Amino acid sequence: MALAGPQARVQLILTNGTPYGQPGHLDFRAASVDPSTGTIALRGVIPNAHGHLLPGMFVHVQLTAGKALHAFLVPQTAVQRDGNGDAYVLTVNADDTVAKRPVQTEGTLGSDWIVWHGLRAGEHVIVSGIQDAQPGKKVAPRPEDGVTQASRSEPRVPQFFIRHPIFAWVIAILICLGGAIALSRLPIDSYPEVAPPQVIITAHYPGANAKTVESTVTQVIEQQLTGIDNLLYFTSQSSYGQSQITLTFATGTDPDIAEVQTQNRVALAEPQLPAEVNQQGININKSSAGFLAVMALRSRPGGPDRAELNHWVAAHIIDQIARLPGVGSANLFGSDYAMRIWLNPNELHAYHMSASAALQAIQGQNIQIAAGSIGAAPAVPGQQTTATVTAQGWFNTPQQFRDILLRTNPDGTSVYLKDVAEVHDGNRVQTALVRINGKPGLACHMHLDKAAENARGGKAPPAVAGPQQGCGRKAGGRAGRGEKPPHRCD
Repeated sequence: MALAGPQARVQLILTNGTPYGQPGHLDFRAASVDPSTGTIALRGVIPNAHGHLLPGMFVHVQLTAGKALHAFLVPQTAVQRDGNGDAYVLTVNADDTVAKRPVQTEGTLGSDWIVWHGLRAGEHVIVSGIQDAQPGKKVAPRPEDGVTQASRSEPRVPQFFIRHPIFAWVIAILICLGGAIALSRLPIDSYPEVAPPQVIITAHYPGANAKTVESTVTQVIEQQLTGIDNLLYFTSQSSYGQSQITLTFATGTDPDIAEVQTQNRVALAEPQLPAEVNQQGININKSSAGFLAVMALRSRPGGPDRAELNHWVAAHIIDQIARLPGVGSANLFGSDYAMRIWLNPNELHAYHMSASAALQAIQGQNIQIAAGSIGAAPAVPGQQTTATVTAQGWFNTPQQFRDILLRTNPDGTSVYLKDVAEVHDGNRVQTALVRINGKPGLACHMHLDKAAENARGGKAPPAVAGPQQGCGRKAGGRAGRGEKPPHRCD
């Protein structure tokens, strides 16, 4: 059968065996065979209005040139070839004698030949024991031994409804009414899963631009993601200081198993990642595509500023939202408190110092020390008192960071961090700026959890959503690092 323009129907079969819902058509065919490959180049046009087809996906292609209205499907074992290469089959006549019937075939469908000419409906074709059957010989045909009745490729049930359109409409209306009634009584947990499960990998590289994040973080993790079960495709986004990779799995995949396999693959890439990325930690969460909900907050006049409000929500609200049923992950457009240090390159040059030397001094002095105890066993005879030693740990105030000693000169003078840098507390991430009705505020977004999908996923209980509205600051200073800020809630 010739393939010609709009007559040839193109159907895509996805990797899970299901056909793509929007068939296309063939719009180009090369006029000659490529001598190097022995193939003919074809081009089809497939609609992709909803963006289901993505670059890099593997699919199977089926071409349909037309519909066979008077053809038969015959098993390949039944079709023989004579000395001239002509095809024939052995049939059984009404008197149980074998007859040789020349046929014309045109391609295959599955394991069957498509026979266009030479057979009539109702004839019996021998499909096994052909070596013992000779034309004119009398046989005892039995269906279970491989004698089959030739039938038309057209199914009888569709033809019945085509010839009786009114009856078909009545059946269709009854099916729709039954579905509408059942839909109102169908419980939520019986809804089929339509959206495929997803796992999101998020890594932070402070201070790195998008190109550096792409080459040192995103590509390194992507190279280890091959071999995960039921993985359809993954997309990545590299931005300033952050890399996010979204893995999409086949519908029906257990999201917990997908998350564990993703964690195992990411663990293989961690030794190749920069030390700063591993120190920040790599977050791996299972969720669905898109936002479940976005919540915005702002303080009343005279209340906490944006930095303080971000820190308080990150410390006391965001974790409660993430634990709600149906919420896969909750993230803040902002961050909690951190100590912000801006080095002055001119001052560093004047003191003949480098940025790495200042960083090493900060890391060496801002540490948590386990000081141990005095008088603990083993001790000298007669020791009866034991005292636990508590040493100063991490710094909490900007002044403590300003007093970090960077260097002592031979003349007795010292260089402190406050001499070469500006230090004050602020948000750890300052790339997001949220305004509500033109006033500073904050927002957090939530993703749906596929494993716990239910109707309450987008509704926070009053104990979480209520008291956070309208928070004002009392008299007092700003909260320290990791502490609850002084405020009251009405």
